[in-house]
Amino acid sequence: MNTRVDQLRALGQSVWLDFIRRSHLLSGEFDRLVREQGVVGVTSNPTIFQQAIAGGDDYDASIRMGVSSGLSGPALCLGGVGVGGIVYGFLTIVRALRQTDYKPVFEDWVWHNVLPLASYAAILVGAGTLRRDPSSALFIEGAAALLLLFIGIHNAWDTVTYLVMRGSSTAPSE
Repeated sequence: MNTRVDQLRALGQSVWLDFIRRSHLLSGEFDRLVREQGVVGVTSNPTIFQQAIAGGDDYDASIRMGVSSGLSGPALCLGGVGVGGIVYGFLTIVRALRQTDYKPVFEDWVWHNVLPLASYAAILVGAGTLRRDPSSALFIEGAAALLLLFIGIHNAWDTVTYLVMRGSSTAPSE
């Protein structure tokens, strides 16, 4: 049977979700979409996380737990960024492990998984210490943000290099 997903694949396109909800992850719905509907990834950004948090009650218990543990205002916000980044990091690991055509090399694991997870974990730690030791917490947050910036620059440079090298190797010969 030739589905729309099959038609997209034939055109070299892949299906990604542009939203993420905790309930999809916990219920197995995301796994089902990958298995049965051909979804190969998920993308997210602050707006998508805001919609996921505001659009349902999936995160209410976690937010209440954060508030009851002393997180509020900026610390709660940073804690949410840390948790969101860690969840996204684990999703990228799952996606990388499911790849059949490409197996990530050590450098890919470091730049696309290990360093971002370490950055988001540091953001979460900084959020937890913001009330107790603001100076150290801000140092941690700054270091994590700087590491994420370096990761972004590195990954963008890798992409540009790949595209340039691929373009030069696929140019028609005269």
